[in-house]
Amino acid sequence: MQHRSRTNPARHRRPAGEIAREEARAVSVRRVLICGRSNPAVPARKGSSGNPSAHADARCRRDARTVARFLLLLFLVILATGSAPAGPGPSTTETVSLARVMPGAEIRTREAQNLLVEYAAPDEAWVNGILTRADAARRVVNRATGDALLVRIHILFAPTQQLFVNLSGRWAENSVAVAIPGTRQVIINGDGIRRGSTGTLGTTLVHELAHIYVGVRCLRPLPRWLDEGIAMNIAAEWSVEDSAALVLSNSVGGLIPLREIQSGFPVAADPQRLAYRQSYSVVRHIMRTRHGDSMEAFLRTITGPGGVAAIERFWDSLPRETLEVNWRQSLTLRRNWPLLTFDSGLLWGGMALLLVAAWVAVRLRRRRQHAEWDEEERVYAVLDEEEERAWGRQDPDELVADEDDEPWNEDRGKRPPWYGG
Repeated sequence: MQHRSRTNPARHRRPAGEIAREEARAVSVRRVLICGRSNPAVPARKGSSGNPSAHADARCRRDARTVARFLLLLFLVILATGSAPAGPGPSTTETVSLARVMPGAEIRTREAQNLLVEYAAPDEAWVNGILTRADAARRVVNRATGDALLVRIHILFAPTQQLFVNLSGRWAENSVAVAIPGTRQVIINGDGIRRGSTGTLGTTLVHELAHIYVGVRCLRPLPRWLDEGIAMNIAAEWSVEDSAALVLSNSVGGLIPLREIQSGFPVAADPQRLAYRQSYSVVRHIMRTRHGDSMEAFLRTITGPGGVAAIERFWDSLPRETLEVNWRQSLTLRRNWPLLTFDSGLLWGGMALLLVAAWVAVRLRRRRQHAEWDEEERVYAVLDEEEERAWGRQDPDELVADEDDEPWNEDRGKRPPWYGG
């Protein structure tokens, strides 16, 4: 439609009300073009003003609120699900040294049986235990793999948690130790060892030396879940409670897809613990279904020149997804429901649920009992009313006297005439 000029004499001859309606309609059209299309055939709601400009303003406000709610929802979803990925660890080619990060401290070293320990002078008391347990851990790895780990291993005892994180990376802030296979090094978290039990140091060293063995023997890097699963199986870091927690997570859809943990683990403690549990379980499933439940037989397929192709299949999405589907089927609740009795969280939750159920049962029973008492009171009240209508109202004192007095006992204290003697 061609707009009329303000100098058009035909417009001045039109009624003022028609001109006002036309201007309001033009404003409404412009607002609709900005805020979205609307159906002009839909009549105005009953009780509304019928002003097109007001309707357009209302539509604009509604659309703005809708967009704002969508953006807020999107932000909350990203905030809730966007866990930070595991950060990169130290370089696999650059040797880490305490003397480099602690220039003013007295750093000492001690070597025995191809094991070198680097530590600060105040931690001298830990060295003998570390050397003894590291040698025992190497023997455990050799027995589990059917091979000999003969490389020289450099162990660093970081005295503080902060220094340990600086050396290994933020992704390891919840770890007791980390391994750097490229440089044959193990970094121990001194604060973590002091806070925990000394018995866990041996298991931890077995885990880390297993990482070094895999890094030495495998000619291609493994997916993170595969590397951790092998180390956990060699160190036997598993319990029935871990199995129960994994079955429960699978039943509620809480497992982490393997594609999300093939390059790194989550930083948060709970998702990281779940990632470790999944890694152990997947590797155990591979050993049980393909290699006769033998770690030695499984390692032969991924080590050496012939293992490159086998490792590549674990990186490939199609074989990995097939493996994941079969593994998840082995964790179904129908097959593993007895394990749920060993889950500590589920056990305490079940006890709490039973306590609540008992409380509800007592409350319902008391309510039924009070209802029965109320019903009895109503029945007695009805009977009293009927008795009053039939016999008339009586004095309560007379009722008591009628019930207590007996005919022969009216002259109490006098002998009856038939009493002889």
